[in-house]
Amino acid sequence: MAILVWVVQFYVYPSFREVKAGLFVDWHKRYMNRIAWMVGPLMIGQLAAGAGLLLTDASMPSIIYAALVGATWILTGLVAAPLHRNLQDLGKDSRTISGLIAWNWPRTVLWTAIIFV
Repeated sequence: MAILVWVVQFYVYPSFREVKAGLFVDWHKRYMNRIAWMVGPLMIGQLAAGAGLLLTDASMPSIIYAALVGATWILTGLVAAPLHRNLQDLGKDSRTISGLIAWNWPRTVLWTAIIFV
């Protein structure tokens, strides 16, 4: 997940700025449908791993891992998903794209930190 989120942070989200406004909604819809097939299973896998670790070994690393995974889910659900919905509903919006890039930094850091737990 960490490699994917770095690609999204440095390449994918900034490329939203390059898509023409008239094409943006269709392009974004295709992007969301495609990325969901990669991100969804990875996030669900991390959630399952975190739950499994807590159930079998409630050690500090397991708790930290589960907390980091939980934080990525919270940020995704409460921040990233609504920003993507805004882009889908309203079309290309520079302020929303900038917000998405800015708010993705905490997720990038969290998913990177998970590697080290």
